[in-house]
Amino acid sequence: MTTAGPSSPAELVGSHSGFRIAPFELARPSTVDETLALMREGATVMGGGLDLVDRMKAGLSPRCIASLSRVEALKAVSFDGQTLRIGAGTTHRCVSSDTQVNAVFPDLARIWSGIGNVRIRARGTVGGNLMAAMPAYEAATILAACGAEAVFGDVDGGARVVPAGQAVDTGGLLLYVAIAEPGKIRLSIDRSLRDYALVVRGDFADGRVIVALGGLGRNPLVAVGDKAEIPVLSGFHADYLSAVLPRLLERMRRG
Repeated sequence: MTTAGPSSPAELVGSHSGFRIAPFELARPSTVDETLALMREGATVMGGGLDLVDRMKAGLSPRCIASLSRVEALKAVSFDGQTLRIGAGTTHRCVSSDTQVNAVFPDLARIWSGIGNVRIRARGTVGGNLMAAMPAYEAATILAACGAEAVFGDVDGGARVVPAGQAVDTGGLLLYVAIAEPGKIRLSIDRSLRDYALVVRGDFADGRVIVALGGLGRNPLVAVGDKAEIPVLSGFHADYLSAVLPRLLERMRRG
């Protein structure tokens, strides 16, 4: 692990506001254990850095930032014949271009290729998108529709597994997300409204349909069945679901 000492305040790159980042210590761990040790001491972890920098522009002043860029274990993608695992440090571009993801879950690769813009796809990570807790971000909604689990390493050495769509405020270090039996899943997504993500999942095995809607809160709303009656929806949101859902189902069924 390498550590760089506090730097003097520097003007934010690309900022015309005049705000400056407060001094901080930058650590570059190379393993998960080193990262957890830094977290025990109060370090803030950073994946691609996109959301963290925005928060620092708004006044967040972490004493120490642990960059995850050298933790190769967090960038691993694997498939054991049953479960697809995607490391939290995997960039969006790597998810969409990975040969294993494209082979066993092509719908996920296709949908993930539409996340953000070129810059976000190149630098942003699965874990960063998921843990930013921004309602309009797609990762939580897509993974909730997939029934994915998020696996965390705790600073005390333990581990926790939670539904990926409910990973916010779990604590610990997100290690990877796991999707069971991806070969049986079809996905379709609508992003016609920028602030919302509607993802429909269909299962080849039993014909079950799961609908996930993101953009209404910190966690996506999930419903089972092609009618997708989510009780809390009314007015505009209910009309949106009624108008878009049939098209997504038809697109998914046509393949």
